[in-house]
Amino acid sequence: GVLPVVKKGRDEGISRFIVPKTNAKEAAVIDDVIVICVDNLTELISYLTGTLNVERVEPSHYGLSKSAEQDFNDKKILDYDFAKISGQKVAKRGLEIATAGLHNVLMVGPPGTGKTLLAKSLPGILPPMNKDEILEVSSIYSVAGKLPENGSLITKRPVVTAHHTATDVAMSGGGNTPHPGMISLAHRGVLFLDEMTEFPKKVLEVLRQPIEDKVIHVAKNGYSVSYPSDFMLVGAMNPCPCGMYPDMNKCTCTENMRKRYISKLSKPLVDRVDLCMQVSRPESSEILKEINEEPSYKIRERVIKAQKIQQERYKNTGILFNSQMGIDEIKTYCELKGEKLSFMENVINKYDLSARSFHRMLRCARTIADLDESKEIEVKHLTEALFFKCDIYD
Repeated sequence: GVLPVVKKGRDEGISRFIVPKTNAKEAAVIDDVIVICVDNLTELISYLTGTLNVERVEPSHYGLSKSAEQDFNDKKILDYDFAKISGQKVAKRGLEIATAGLHNVLMVGPPGTGKTLLAKSLPGILPPMNKDEILEVSSIYSVAGKLPENGSLITKRPVVTAHHTATDVAMSGGGNTPHPGMISLAHRGVLFLDEMTEFPKKVLEVLRQPIEDKVIHVAKNGYSVSYPSDFMLVGAMNPCPCGMYPDMNKCTCTENMRKRYISKLSKPLVDRVDLCMQVSRPESSEILKEINEEPSYKIRERVIKAQKIQQERYKNTGILFNSQMGIDEIKTYCELKGEKLSFMENVINKYDLSARSFHRMLRCARTIADLDESKEIEVKHLTEALFFKCDIYD
């Protein structure tokens, strides 16, 4: 917790900090402070009484230099790369939109279709973090005691994978001694839930409030703490217990079995998902042919370009991605007139969209327009956003 302590102290007007040597690099990342490091309390007393001369720690920008951004400019094929995944163009497009605007996404499909592999390839197309984001995320990992021992910071967007055996406390944080949970460790990054319908319902319901508020409040055992939790949720699930639906030649489930299985995800939670993709089994011709797919670095280039458009649009507002837009920003940057207004009126009436679903669809359409380098949201952008706003309950 040294990093957030020094940052908060600096903001409160404190300019000199004495820390253990093992935390020196971490503390020295904060600008405009003097950091003194000692090995033990004896050295501390000697320093304070003037009998020991201790040099100040040089300012450290470990992990914030241009070398940290070099990875985002490398044009190389990664271990997990979209270039190695045959077909799945719809899923790849959906994940490109999701990462460009940090939108929540759900992949639905039979076992073996590549849902997990697609999720594992996500880090290769995630945009870089700016300095403030790096300090935010590193502060959370500092409090959790998860920063590397060499004092380096978390410079890449975190990708946290939760297993379905995780408890609600592991997800939300807290415990006897307050600590950040998985949803906070995924702040500014990705929280991946594989086999989402296997998670206990109370664990999944923990996600609802943080997804909406971007922060989680934990009150237990006489304490109350708040942790930032602005993450991109990525879920993967089978369409039914046997996993073969909608192939009725292979599916052995009844309609009631499928509905009970799907109902493990509550409608309010699904309502908070921006993009939903049906991931189908590739054809035999796709499996057998030589893989010649677009590599992750090319997709990442488009994502970064869209991110820069958003940074310019929301300059000095505290908003970094379209998914963070509030109602006022939606009215300003997602204005609908003429045929676009008529289109959305028909969509709302036909699909009985809630206000939340409507606003999430507009945020998604804004990201699609940014990837298209379009200043205005067009009908084609709304149409694509609608295409990904499918209902798993259908």
